[in-house]
Amino acid sequence: MKLAREKKVNLEPMKIDDLAEVIAIENQVFTVPWSYNIFLDELTQENRVYFVARVDKKIVGYVGLFFFSGEGHITTLAVDPLFQRRGLARLLLIKILTEAIERGLFQLSLEVRASNIVARHLYEKFGFEVAYVRQGYYTKPVEDALVMILKNLNDPEYKKRLIKWQEEIL
Repeated sequence: MKLAREKKVNLEPMKIDDLAEVIAIENQVFTVPWSYNIFLDELTQENRVYFVARVDKKIVGYVGLFFFSGEGHITTLAVDPLFQRRGLARLLLIKILTEAIERGLFQLSLEVRASNIVARHLYEKFGFEVAYVRQGYYTKPVEDALVMILKNLNDPEYKKRLIKWQEEIL
């Protein structure tokens, strides 16, 4: 059963007060985690937006978007390992895709480890396609990044599909 059906998940803008919990997840999920100061800097930029997912007041995931000239880049998406495989990554992705549409963006990109099959399948389900490879992009361990792009984000049919995907989770 999906977490979104088990408990109420609140998605809300990330605040500075959230960073301790965000960093705790960051350190569990990534081999080269972002620091407190990186997140702090991101939260102060006008062309960035970050959201957290809460269950019972506990932050269990987060997602971020950098946007410019009609395009966007998903900077991060992470879920606490204790809450993975329960629909939260999909819910966070839907949230950031909806935000991108509301901001009038037409295209999104992201990087993902070549070996991260679960994440790749998630992004592919939402229409992202591999555009090219950044060799040796990741460290610890060294690995290629697949740059995935979602085009035609502003297509009205895509927004309808997002609503359908959200209904499947909730």
